[in-house]
Amino acid sequence: MLTYLAVKNIAVIEKVSLEFEKGLNVITGETGAGKSVLVGALKYLTGDRLGKVTPRNQNEKFSAEGIFCDDLNIEPELKEQYEIDDELIVSRETDENGKNKAFINGRAAPVNRLKDVSEYLIDIHGQHENQFLFNPAKHLSFVDFFVDDALKQDYSSKYRAYREKLDKLEDLKKNRENIIKMQEMYKMQYNEILSYNIDLEKDAVIEERIKFLSSIEKVREAVTSSMDALSDGEISASELIERAVRSINSISNMSQDALKAEEFLQAALTNINEAASLITSLLSEEEQETSPEELNNLIDRKYKLQDLSKRYGGSLESVIEYRNKLEEDLKELDGDEDITSKLEKETALLKEEALKSSKILNDARRKAAEELSKKTESILHELELNSAKFEVVFKESDNLDISGGISAEFFISTNAGFKTAPLATVASGGEVSRVMLALKEVFADYDNVGTMLFDEIDTGISGKAAGAVAKKLKQLSKRKQIIVITHLPVVAAMGDSHFHISKSDKEGISSTNILKLDKQGKINIIATMISGEATQMAMQQAEDMINRSNA
Repeated sequence: MLTYLAVKNIAVIEKVSLEFEKGLNVITGETGAGKSVLVGALKYLTGDRLGKVTPRNQNEKFSAEGIFCDDLNIEPELKEQYEIDDELIVSRETDENGKNKAFINGRAAPVNRLKDVSEYLIDIHGQHENQFLFNPAKHLSFVDFFVDDALKQDYSSKYRAYREKLDKLEDLKKNRENIIKMQEMYKMQYNEILSYNIDLEKDAVIEERIKFLSSIEKVREAVTSSMDALSDGEISASELIERAVRSINSISNMSQDALKAEEFLQAALTNINEAASLITSLLSEEEQETSPEELNNLIDRKYKLQDLSKRYGGSLESVIEYRNKLEEDLKELDGDEDITSKLEKETALLKEEALKSSKILNDARRKAAEELSKKTESILHELELNSAKFEVVFKESDNLDISGGISAEFFISTNAGFKTAPLATVASGGEVSRVMLALKEVFADYDNVGTMLFDEIDTGISGKAAGAVAKKLKQLSKRKQIIVITHLPVVAAMGDSHFHISKSDKEGISSTNILKLDKQGKINIIATMISGEATQMAMQQAEDMINRSNA
């Protein structure tokens, strides 16, 4: 619930603060005293624009701050982001240049985040909010409060699947020419890549092969010279070491050192033979006959593969991956008519599934509408609309849409013997306010909002109807915190807390004052609301009214 509200430098308000309590909080005051500014400031705090209201002092910033506490049923992500536990402080300020700053629990936040958070905290209803009751496009959302979420989610997922497939089919048909061009481009790219016969293992060492062939003469010289020294020359290393092995072998049985020396020489001979074998393998018969044409071909392939890599991913591996993707895409694009036919069948199947789901959902909506109508009618009777009949009229469409191919509109009759008709054409201002109050009570257990503010919901109501509205607000305040701005003494008398707004001139400038009333102050204000001044008779009447409301 909202426990604290502070407003500074907005219109006639210089600086005010209010501490609200549980139950029914009543705000009264003369016209122009600043009640609407207070409501506007609260909307500003919850992320709305302040509208045409200007700062009291143009050279200073204006601001609002609110504290909410108790069971804050806020989305877990927001709770974690702003470390929200049992208390939440929301504040917003606008400087003289129009720059906004918002804070949630002391942390800077985008202004639109205030809307995200406040939708879990407070529901503000003023006279102009009645307009959405006149908009049939909003009525189905009321009905859906009574419908199982699983049914709505099932239809929503099936409709989305159908819609996505339908969009794909329509795109395919609309863009057939583009698809043909795309197919041609894919084929060209695929054939180009295919023509290179890429072998990742061989092409990975092409650079090394080019270097080798570029220095083939040097390699030949090195091989010949090395082999002469090792084994092919008149005096070679292998021959000399073999001679040394034979000589040292003749005394190896006489000395351990001689034996070890023989072992070292044998090892050296083995290493020389292995080295000779490797050196010999450097030049195969083919390599000995290498032509300049082969080298040129390799260099040409190197640059072509580099160009291919740049165009298709940056590496030969990426080129292969892209080639495989092209192959898959071409398979999908091949036989365009077959794809279209397949998509048409898939779309028809998904539509059938969505239609079945929509029928189940809409049947549930009709049952929910009966429950909604019954509850709303019952509350309207309590609100002195004794002959009221309320119903939800559905219209079905041949085309599926996000709403399930159905629309809903509220119909009402407030007089006996009359057929129900659209709410916007029948109800008077006072009746619409009572319909709204009835719906607010019906949905009180379905929303997560802990505080509801009614701005002059009792306009156009008097007599028994006013008393009924007062009782209904009192009943509702036992389930939620209610803040109501009222001109009716019978509503004011029901308040658990009563705030009175007055206006005074300070140095020639109007200024708003807000006072939380004690019992006597409450009696005086209600007496003034009854008769225009706090006469003894009016005060007695006001006290009786307060006592009856608490009975």
